[in-house]
Amino acid sequence: MQIRLRLARPEDGTDIWRWRNDPVSRQYSFNSEPIPLADHLIWWEASLANSKRKTFILENEQGQGLGSLRKDQTENGEIELSWMIAPEYRGKGYGTTLLKLGLEGEKATCIALIKPENIASCRMVEKLGFVKREPGLYEWVGKNTDR
Repeated sequence: MQIRLRLARPEDGTDIWRWRNDPVSRQYSFNSEPIPLADHLIWWEASLANSKRKTFILENEQGQGLGSLRKDQTENGEIELSWMIAPEYRGKGYGTTLLKLGLEGEKATCIALIKPENIASCRMVEKLGFVKREPGLYEWVGKNTDR
């Protein structure tokens, strides 16, 4: 099966909203409150227009969304990563695939803020070479040859 990462589009907003409002996603999110669709779509439009943010969708060969990855450029030049897997595709290794594809060719240092009780995500980033800076904060150093 062919899996690919593509840039998010406006029409992906309702899938992202559905995934974000799933109870498990809310449990591991730093903002655990349900988000009304109208509020989410306003945020989604602004998010896509944000020049310091890139959002990607992991999809299969049928074009079904499997998950999303957001890359936010921080003030100090790092990339903060945020991701989620569609509820129906969790536990199948797509999180690892999503991050591997998202890190390909990345030259910046990437950070991931993960609630310590989200053991699956903590293990996944450690498996991919992230190092724990402090509880809940992981760092991955990109392939920048200038260092």
